[in-house]
Amino acid sequence: MGRHIFCVLSVSIVVAAVLPVAALAETPSAEEIVKQCYYKNQGKDQHTRLAIAIKSADGKENASEYTRYWKDAAGEGDLEEKMVLFTLSPKESRGVNYMRWAYRSASGKPPEQWVYLPELQTVRRVSQRDPNDMTWGLTDEDFRIRAIDEDDHQLVETRTTPEGTIYVIQYTPRSPSVYSRWISEFIKPDGWSTCSRRSDKFYDKNDRILKKVSYSWIVLDNTWVWDTVTIENQRDLSVVTYKTLDARVNVGLVDEDFTERRLKRGAP
Repeated sequence: MGRHIFCVLSVSIVVAAVLPVAALAETPSAEEIVKQCYYKNQGKDQHTRLAIAIKSADGKENASEYTRYWKDAAGEGDLEEKMVLFTLSPKESRGVNYMRWAYRSASGKPPEQWVYLPELQTVRRVSQRDPNDMTWGLTDEDFRIRAIDEDDHQLVETRTTPEGTIYVIQYTPRSPSVYSRWISEFIKPDGWSTCSRRSDKFYDKNDRILKKVSYSWIVLDNTWVWDTVTIENQRDLSVVTYKTLDARVNVGLVDEDFTERRLKRGAP
């Protein structure tokens, strides 16, 4: 019996020593979480209907709706993605169409942007926005996908909820940015394939909270598309909401759909 007790105690000691190591091994690094949860498959292209609502602090609301084309440029000529917005409403703005070509961050190239003005029947190149401009809730910096080596990442919290595992990551940009840092919350309901970003908090250069952003997603054929994105500006108290009303993915959009000619002609 003494030998049995000794064996049980020995096993208990070994298990107690191994468990913390195993638990530590199971905790993913901040970089692994970002790789799995931030970089989601967007498909080759997307054809969506997008509603945008801007609500000011005094309750006034400005609503608009667009047909949106998006295409992965796959790095050709340093291009990362192409996007076109065809205005559907308000009625007085119908026909005013926008196009944006975004380049990979490593290229150092700013995005190129154009607008078609139907009254003048002309396409004009739009100058680069003020990096701090948040008229639409998002800055130019927010519109692009950041490379993993652009920021330092720190896992500041992990918690378990009935919805799944929550990972809280702090980003600190390594190069000049309009933000001093931001904190992203990712949720993993099940395996890594289900993990996604659900909120961000952005801080200005004085480390004051600038805006809060929440996300929900639509998954179509393993392709991730925004469902609803809500941006709460902590300075002017405005709220901007992006809502996808209809979405199709991998529909076969081609480069000719992202030209000045297409801007003039509008959506098919």
